[in-house]
Amino acid sequence: MDLPVIPTPIFPRWVWMEEITYSHIPIATMITAFMVLAPVFEYVGYKLRDERYDRLARGLIWFAMILFSPGAALGTGIPMWIMGAYPEFWSRWTNLFFWPLIGQFAFFMGEVIFLFFFYYLMWDLLRDRKRLHIFFGVVAAFFGLMVQFVWDAVGSYMLTPSVPLPGIETAVGRFGRSVSGGQRHRIALARMLVADFPVMVFDEPTEYLDADTAELVELAAVAAAYDGMYISHMRDEGANMLAAVEELITIARDAGIRSEIYHFKSSGRTNWPLFDRAVQMVEEARAEGLHITADVYPYPAGSTGLNAAIPPWVQEGGFEASVERMRDPALRDRIAQEMGEHSDAWENLYLGAGSADNILLVGFKTEALKPLTGRTLAEVAEMRGSDPRYTAMDLIVEDGSRVSAVYFTQSEDVVRKAIELPWVSFNSDEASLAPTGVFLRSNPHPRAYGSFARVLGKYVREEGVITLQEAVRKLAALPAQNLRIERRGRLQEGYYADVVVFDPATIRDYATFVEPHQYATGMVHVFVNGEQVLRDGEHTGATPGRVVRGPGWTGRRP
Repeated sequence: MDLPVIPTPIFPRWVWMEEITYSHIPIATMITAFMVLAPVFEYVGYKLRDERYDRLARGLIWFAMILFSPGAALGTGIPMWIMGAYPEFWSRWTNLFFWPLIGQFAFFMGEVIFLFFFYYLMWDLLRDRKRLHIFFGVVAAFFGLMVQFVWDAVGSYMLTPSVPLPGIETAVGRFGRSVSGGQRHRIALARMLVADFPVMVFDEPTEYLDADTAELVELAAVAAAYDGMYISHMRDEGANMLAAVEELITIARDAGIRSEIYHFKSSGRTNWPLFDRAVQMVEEARAEGLHITADVYPYPAGSTGLNAAIPPWVQEGGFEASVERMRDPALRDRIAQEMGEHSDAWENLYLGAGSADNILLVGFKTEALKPLTGRTLAEVAEMRGSDPRYTAMDLIVEDGSRVSAVYFTQSEDVVRKAIELPWVSFNSDEASLAPTGVFLRSNPHPRAYGSFARVLGKYVREEGVITLQEAVRKLAALPAQNLRIERRGRLQEGYYADVVVFDPATIRDYATFVEPHQYATGMVHVFVNGEQVLRDGEHTGATPGRVVRGPGWTGRRP
């Protein structure tokens, strides 16, 4: 199998942090205690003429041999190093058994030899030199801790993402492109993940993230080797939408991977005319032989953070850094000015919405701000006597979060055009919620409750945009086929019995942007894996769902 070559050992920092936190620190603490207490107990036994203390002291040394920290660190670290350098050798079994056993055995034996010959066998020789004996124990414990510290420090440096190995600044990927140390880490990690998990590369790059096209091609090529799919939340759905579509097509072509545009749309009134050209670009690529599809949610508004209306340079360095900039009086005027200016450099959702009246605030973290849920940014700005742009900054700072918001930036005509396309399926782009308890403390996008019922009720029955048969195909068979989910999405012999029974004359959605916590109606019966979970519109309490796997899953059973 032709996989990208990653010539340097790379492994994510969190592995090392987990090792240090959950393994090395308690082991090191026990070893230090054992190595120091052993000669102390032996000395007490000598003074009291009680050999039980002597046996206890020797037992502590035996435990130290078993737990000695360099052996534990190297025994787990070396396999990690190897798997970072050659992740194609990684699997559940080599990770759990093969490499750790080999490494652990080698270094464990080395430490046992050290302790046995240079400490344990000298026990009797040191019986008349108790102070020297205690000193030797302390030195041995200190030596073990220093070896562990050096190993962790070197390992953390050598294997931390974006920190290349000394003397190795760049590597050349599969397609001859130069990629950085941080990119090599992500590519290596992808190579490990796709071996045993559903094969999918999901990317949501923004203007201020560092994933370039070359790196995305390398990552996608990994998934392509397992018949995976590149599903992209494109870089731009506004003024630079066509460039974003072209990038996706380039990745699909260069990596040889099936690709999908995640919630296909053009955002911002001035950008609505770009949608037709984007469709043409995709259809030309499909005619070329590339497998490119898309999915949509049937609403003319999208949901993301209020901070998405803030210029991208403000976001550099993470959320806390952005909050500090929004607090800075010298920068607030510049931020507000750029929010009100058209730019080809970033997707300005504030301008794209047309006005602050078209930005709905739907989710706050702070209790004091939750009463503002369901109000528009314009309403809150009027309540505070402030410009909506400064109000947006203030709300983000006060809430200490991105603040969930709905932007009415899309066109119903564009939604209908997308629904008609035969290569476009439907999605909800939301979590599974319920109109009870903690879920009521914030307002999601109404697609959480009504997306699929809206397709069948509004766009099939009421407007006739597509036929019922075509809607069912795009709701079930098409996404299952695109994601390579086996034996799902069709009523066919040998397939899992996932069956829905609905009334096409009554099915409809009720969730709105102001009151989204409302179930759709018209769904009568639902069977999942052959077991009924909805009977006459009421949940039966059954939970027969299963994990579904992509084509990269290697744990299949006949």
